[in-house]
Amino acid sequence: MRKPRRRRAAVGVALVLAGAAITISAISAAWLSTASRSTAAFDEKAGFKPGMEINEAVLAATDPDALYEAMLRNQLMRPVHQVTTEHYSNPQWFEDAERLGHTVRQTRVDYEHNRVTEADTDYEVVDGVQVLHAQSRCVDGEGHRWSEYTGTWSGRPPGSCIPELIKVGSGDGIAPGGLSAKQADRYLRYLRGEFGDPISVGKPTLFRHDGKSYVRLPVKVTPLRTRDRGYTGMMLFQWALQAAGISPLTYPYSNGGAAASGVEVTYYIDPATTLPAYSFQRMTPVLNSAGEVRDPGERLSVRRSEYAFPERWRPYDLANPTDLEPIALTWHRDIR
Repeated sequence: MRKPRRRRAAVGVALVLAGAAITISAISAAWLSTASRSTAAFDEKAGFKPGMEINEAVLAATDPDALYEAMLRNQLMRPVHQVTTEHYSNPQWFEDAERLGHTVRQTRVDYEHNRVTEADTDYEVVDGVQVLHAQSRCVDGEGHRWSEYTGTWSGRPPGSCIPELIKVGSGDGIAPGGLSAKQADRYLRYLRGEFGDPISVGKPTLFRHDGKSYVRLPVKVTPLRTRDRGYTGMMLFQWALQAAGISPLTYPYSNGGAAASGVEVTYYIDPATTLPAYSFQRMTPVLNSAGEVRDPGERLSVRRSEYAFPERWRPYDLANPTDLEPIALTWHRDIR
């Protein structure tokens, strides 16, 4: 029997090329004035040349924290996000997915105009092989579902495509988009300084996937004591959004873990854009008010995400064959 579907995380920096190495350092971001300014413009202004060769010597001279902030800042300022995810409520479901089936969810969010839509694809295992079981799409606020039994698309019950519900679990559960340069600065200052710095960044390394070079960057968020609020981890991302002047209650965003849990996430960054292409994240245990693990097995969800940052938001269209194709992640689940 198939399991139920599991559905529902410094200021600007410069990348300066010096000989065979890049040195990343903080610079003023005054010239970045709108959230809609392209990432290419950011990198060109900062001195990062798209298409340049990234090698181990270059990465050895790279400041990990500055690289993380460059990636996060770019992600925060992109007005449109498309994120394709597999989300598992506990590690065992993730490990069992290849023999029990799984669900892939894709959300398209236009932060600038507060628009969000989603698509799902369900896979099950038949005789040891993953096969398509069902699909759903939200089109103009109405749900549509395809079933393997009928081979056709049909309407779903009213209320299946409510934006307030879609935004829960949308994106990668960590970073929203649509912020201006000033808002991104406030967000980063709060996140890494209000209660101390909850983020530790590991050494960047070179990674090849599908014939292309990426930068692998491990990041860990550790819950911190937040004065009278006990220990807080993932909730810091929501509070950082509030510090930037945005209400998480109305914004198309929600974080992907319990308030007092942390996360270990490995990013695979596209050096041509300084944006994430893929990430693998595991939640860490929830802490109590004394900073102790409340339950070692509580809410240790796993999430795999693939990213796209198109210039324009596009709804799903049942007349477009491309939008009807089954959704799947292209990065292998063993890449962690």
